[in-house]
Amino acid sequence: MKVYYKGKYYDEDDLSQKNMTTLLGFGVKERDLVACMLEGWMSTISTWLALKRIGAIPVFIPLYFSDDMKQKIFDNLKVDFAVESKKQELKVYIQNERSVLKLERDSIVFTSSASTGYPKIIVRNKKQLEAEFERYKETLKLSESDVFLPMVPLYHAYGFMCSLYAAYMLDAVLVVPHIIFPRIIISLIKKCNVTIIHGVPELYQMILSLDGVDLPECLRYIFSSSVSIDENLLIAFANKYGQSITQQYGATETGSLGISQLGDSKNEFSIFFRGVNYNLELMEDEQDLCEIVVSSPETIGAYVCKNELKQIDPYNYRMFDYGKKVGEKLLVCGRMDDIINCAGKKVSKKYIEDIIKKFTDLEYFKIESNESGIIFKYKLCSKENISIFIEFCKKNLPSFALPRDYIWLEDVEEMSTWKEGIVWNRLTED
Repeated sequence: MKVYYKGKYYDEDDLSQKNMTTLLGFGVKERDLVACMLEGWMSTISTWLALKRIGAIPVFIPLYFSDDMKQKIFDNLKVDFAVESKKQELKVYIQNERSVLKLERDSIVFTSSASTGYPKIIVRNKKQLEAEFERYKETLKLSESDVFLPMVPLYHAYGFMCSLYAAYMLDAVLVVPHIIFPRIIISLIKKCNVTIIHGVPELYQMILSLDGVDLPECLRYIFSSSVSIDENLLIAFANKYGQSITQQYGATETGSLGISQLGDSKNEFSIFFRGVNYNLELMEDEQDLCEIVVSSPETIGAYVCKNELKQIDPYNYRMFDYGKKVGEKLLVCGRMDDIINCAGKKVSKKYIEDIIKKFTDLEYFKIESNESGIIFKYKLCSKENISIFIEFCKKNLPSFALPRDYIWLEDVEEMSTWKEGIVWNRLTED
């Protein structure tokens, strides 16, 4: 694999040698578990390659996780070492309590995005990772001549598997942006003949807003990870650039399962990879929506809980998504936790968010719900407007969608947001 970064190509030796020397100096050895809290694409690439050469196993933990979330991970998975990076300088910490869980060499430990309030720890072994790559390669007709450009973090399963791991397995080129600006991305695509990019809807919306720019013909696939993409974006992007955004469906536990194709509507998936099957199970009190249950025995991993592996049923994994059949296609209708039961009425979180985001002083906003009702967690530009915000909610939301409580949050790292600038900052490398 070659990595292009800031006008220069690096091979695997260039990228791994320094970090490997540092890790070996601290005593990191084969099958040690190493918690990786890394800043930026290059740090993730160089640290993973170094650990792979040693035979140690990375445990990827996003930097933006709160200390409480990180502690929950360490409570469930003891590690031998922890590493952090600042401006590509690696800091290594030897842990007092060493790992009691011995995983297969070349396994990867991912952590979920904690959308349910706590992060899940998922282990996928070498056989499962390679099976995902092989069916991805087969479906997309990948080869060593493909050039990948990730615009998503590489410590998440989507970015890691579909960009970094794919480029590594193909011995292809991985182009790493030093900053995510739309015109810089377009320039990199042209300069390096990029064939496959991986991003999120917010980034494609920004590319769509550019004037006087054409997408290079070398692009074969423009991938988006999200099933919450705006259909207007899909249509406008295809009309302007003559190329469609391909949605990708899957989970950290399962790996990539399928993709959309030209002509599919929003959240419709018409191509499923070899070895993947799905069922739709009718939910109680639902008349037309079903729960999506998938079978992917070659790729589904295991959970870690209390330093033990908990196997996931590879033939009946519940995606926690609502869905239905549209002809031969699967339509994903949303996360089951995106539907809130409000006083007996089922209400979409998006419906509430679309109303709330019209309040111009709002910086961050998150909806939570439990058996006692809805909770709004939020932050405004000014605390002086709290009472105005509450009155706005009462005036614009139906009574059954009003929260039981309003909670002001100073720590915004865990917050969901529609503000593009926040997403932008998280994806920008120092």
